[in-house]
Amino acid sequence: MEDSAKYKNYIDFDWWHGVNKRTIDSWIENFDERELALQILNQVIFYNTPQMRKYTECLINLQKDRIFLQTINESGLQYIDDETLNQKWAKYLEGIRILPAKKSEDVVCSANRVIEYWRSELGENLISEIAHIPEHIKDGIHHFVLADDFAGSGSQMLGILDQEIMINDQRIHIGDISDHYSDIKIEVALYVIHAEAYRNITKKYKKIEILFIDYIDERLDYLNPDNPMFSTKTEEEAERFRNTVRELQEKLRAKESKYEKMRKYSLNIPIVFEHGCPNNALLLLFAKTETWHQLFERAEKEKKE
Repeated sequence: MEDSAKYKNYIDFDWWHGVNKRTIDSWIENFDERELALQILNQVIFYNTPQMRKYTECLINLQKDRIFLQTINESGLQYIDDETLNQKWAKYLEGIRILPAKKSEDVVCSANRVIEYWRSELGENLISEIAHIPEHIKDGIHHFVLADDFAGSGSQMLGILDQEIMINDQRIHIGDISDHYSDIKIEVALYVIHAEAYRNITKKYKKIEILFIDYIDERLDYLNPDNPMFSTKTEEEAERFRNTVRELQEKLRAKESKYEKMRKYSLNIPIVFEHGCPNNALLLLFAKTETWHQLFERAEKEKKE
């Protein structure tokens, strides 16, 4: 099987919007060692639109399961008819709002794209904005879900949870609302979460529940010796691979100052969404200079900066 056949198949099945064989071939030409480029490419975990729609449905099903179990526990029965469960679910939806996990000044961000999947599943009436939380609480809404696609280090999500809003003439961090009002629930819903983000968010905001589908950890880091890709290599080969990746990233940062700013996002993971690479993706996947060909684009917000 040809070494890049996997990616040609993805293109044939229209998995990668905006990425074609020519793009892949030109990206591979960035590397002196074709094998290195293909090893990087073979690690990529790609999430396209159908997957994200399905993941949204799965996150909603997690909530439905919770209502189901709660109903079972409250009734003491082992069987509850569908009509009763549907009524419970409908009642649950009356008291919830789904919010894009973003700051008010973020006009374009991944959360805006993600919220469209939630909108198509649950309808317009359940979609709102973080700024409207106080008025929703006055109207009796006591459950809020902050939705996005991915959290890597968790810094952006923490920045959102750190935002203060006015509730009953009191300024409260969004992440602390449940500490002040036990009947109000704040959740975070993600398609993918990295172990570092999970640790950082739950450490600071212990009452925040995180709903997610895929959980990844440091072993996916291209520069981590424990990455499974190195299991078939000698120690010397693995270190040469990591050193080459480091050198290439330093060259790209030297050419483009905007990539120097990406140092704080150092997870070097192979996650790619159809709407763009997240901050913590490996720089080599999305960088673009006069001499370095881009494979995946950044999110629109990043491209404008």
